[in-house]
Amino acid sequence: EALNTFFSSDIFGRIEKADELHREMRFLTEFDANVLSKEAEKTGEKIIIQGAVDLCFKEADSIVILDFKTDRVTDEKQLIEAYAEQLRYYALACEKVFGLPVKEKIIYSFCLGKEIRL
Repeated sequence: EALNTFFSSDIFGRIEKADELHREMRFLTEFDANVLSKEAEKTGEKIIIQGAVDLCFKEADSIVILDFKTDRVTDEKQLIEAYAEQLRYYALACEKVFGLPVKEKIIYSFCLGKEIRL
């Protein structure tokens, strides 16, 4: 049932129409420490971040990031609190990799059966 809900969702329709699609896109990239942390001073220190974006796709001249979650939650705020920072890092990496802005960061919750925009 959860999969059927996803396959009939608006976000799945957007995925099908995407100009370009990347699944499980692994990245390893370097950023200035102050870009990743508001508390970090501009010391010139670098931080290396690695991860894997579940799905990202190109629409026009921008990127949409979609992160799938199976967490058993009762409220979308729980997912936002737990994963907003992770998706911020994914957006920074995607902008660096593709040279395009990220226009949307979306969590798709299979438990709640809906997309959550950050």
